[in-house]
Amino acid sequence: RVAATIGQRAGDVMMVFQGSGTCMLQQLASVSGQQMNFGGTYATSAINGVRLEDMGLTTSAWVTPLGNVNANRPMFQLLGVGPDATLVAHDMLQLDGTDTVVAIADGVADLRARYGVDSDGDGRIDTWVDPSTAPWDAASLLSGTAAAQTNMGSILAVRLGVIIRTSTPERDPVAPGSIVLFGDLGSTLTATRTLSTAERQMRWRSIEFTVPLRNVILKP
Repeated sequence: RVAATIGQRAGDVMMVFQGSGTCMLQQLASVSGQQMNFGGTYATSAINGVRLEDMGLTTSAWVTPLGNVNANRPMFQLLGVGPDATLVAHDMLQLDGTDTVVAIADGVADLRARYGVDSDGDGRIDTWVDPSTAPWDAASLLSGTAAAQTNMGSILAVRLGVIIRTSTPERDPVAPGSIVLFGDLGSTLTATRTLSTAERQMRWRSIEFTVPLRNVILKP
């Protein structure tokens, strides 16, 4: 039971959460007054030991709509670089009923990221860190500890570096021996791709851009 179900409808994907680390995604089957009834393909009574019937039992719980399985689907994608310089995506929610990796662009040879971290709590980025090293790697951030939650909340932006190339080789080498990403962040944070002789016959370009994490920036 919730305070209001206005605007909710069958097929909505809801995040049900309580406390600082217990959450699950559920599909809404129907609403009746203040009552939310979960059911459907993407609803279940328990996920990894977390039971739906225990949510809100001893601690206040909340629900947040993320989208709908029939329209305006929520997006939770894993992006990466596949074979033959192909940018691929994997729908982690599998709302399309499949567990396949889908190619979305060609000519993408490398994809790297750096986190912008607020280390003193003033709401501004103080330093950039490598997400492949602890305590900023996925395993550390998802460990559920108090330190992990603090670190997660201190990430204000993600800086992405992309290396793209043409698919048709030139007659002679036209590219340098290597391409550097994040060159202004210092030697420990740069990412260098060394090009082979055959790769140097293609035209290459690096692109960098920063994505602010609005939910974190606007937090109290």
